[in-house]
Amino acid sequence: AQRNDVDALSVKVSSISSQIDLLAFDHSLETLAGRLAQIYKASLRDTGTGPIVMLDMEAYHDLELTFALLQRVLERSDMLKVRAGIVLQAYLPDSHALQRELIHWSSARVARGGQPVRLRIVKGANLAQERVDSSLAGYPLPIYNRKEEVDASYRRMVLRAAEAESQRAVQVGLASHNLFDIAMGLVLRAQHDLGHGLQIELLEGMATPLQRALRSLRVPVLMYAPIVDEGELNSGIAYLVRRLDENTSEENFLRSSFEMQLGTRSWERERSRFRAGFSLVDSVGEEPSRAGHPAHARDRRTEHNGTHAPDRSFFNAPDTDFSRVANRIWIHEALQRRQEAAAPTTGSLIAGRECRTGDAVDAFDPSRPGAAPYRYHLSDAAEIEQAL
Repeated sequence: AQRNDVDALSVKVSSISSQIDLLAFDHSLETLAGRLAQIYKASLRDTGTGPIVMLDMEAYHDLELTFALLQRVLERSDMLKVRAGIVLQAYLPDSHALQRELIHWSSARVARGGQPVRLRIVKGANLAQERVDSSLAGYPLPIYNRKEEVDASYRRMVLRAAEAESQRAVQVGLASHNLFDIAMGLVLRAQHDLGHGLQIELLEGMATPLQRALRSLRVPVLMYAPIVDEGELNSGIAYLVRRLDENTSEENFLRSSFEMQLGTRSWERERSRFRAGFSLVDSVGEEPSRAGHPAHARDRRTEHNGTHAPDRSFFNAPDTDFSRVANRIWIHEALQRRQEAAAPTTGSLIAGRECRTGDAVDAFDPSRPGAAPYRYHLSDAAEIEQAL
């Protein structure tokens, strides 16, 4: 953060702490906040400003936690001069509500004398992980169903970012290698006189000709690249290979861009895709994909366990979604009741009769050292013989 050749840092919550658990939401948030604050402080140079620190977005289940983390730390009075931002993924319908909240919240921060928050808008980044997580937990995918909807969502977010209310509070990083999306961003930048309020962001090595063209137009470009120790270069290469694999998938613009010229088949195909996505900008839904689904809508505070009809085929019940506040409250209240209750005493059940010998000892709970969860009576030799 102290290097003069570094303009931006990208930080993931999983790289700050490996022990993140939604069931311990407040504890995880507190731990992360202390560590992120240290990174923010380190970014402030002697001049009072420094590189921008972007809080990257990972899996969907960490969406609420990551957003709350940004607000928790930047609310502090000693963080008003920190240049910070967050990434939102357009393939998640939830990102629209968060973008509106970010604009409102950042407006209040600027009014207090703080720096505007930066929003990097990306289309998506963790599709494979979302598929695995959703399948294992029994949840529907949290993303839009069609590529056209993702494109429309992305462009709606970019258009919202160019509005007057957004400009004062939120700077925009338009992250894309799609020539048509970048062209749209440049048009908006000129129309709304955004200047450095809208910056193009590219990944090192993915679209070098595009980078040269933007610089010739004097457009601010931020290049992202993994920085590792020389002995860990393989990790950086692995990251770039993974991104290259994503960016050259069948529906991705980069797959067509290598041979693209005006009037070629690839040009016409990508232009048609852009128009198809743009035509849905005003109609694409913003309702979260899991809204209304039983796995997401279930509230364990009011839910009652039912019976499984014997004539129905077997299926796994979806996991309880602890990204929902209601379900975290439910389990915390249950744990609190259990911890406050008097420790019960039990004995062995032999031939249908509970045996209490009078020789009772405390049980042990490794998660609560010093607290006895219950007491139990030790069986004597006669009772053991009877049980055998």
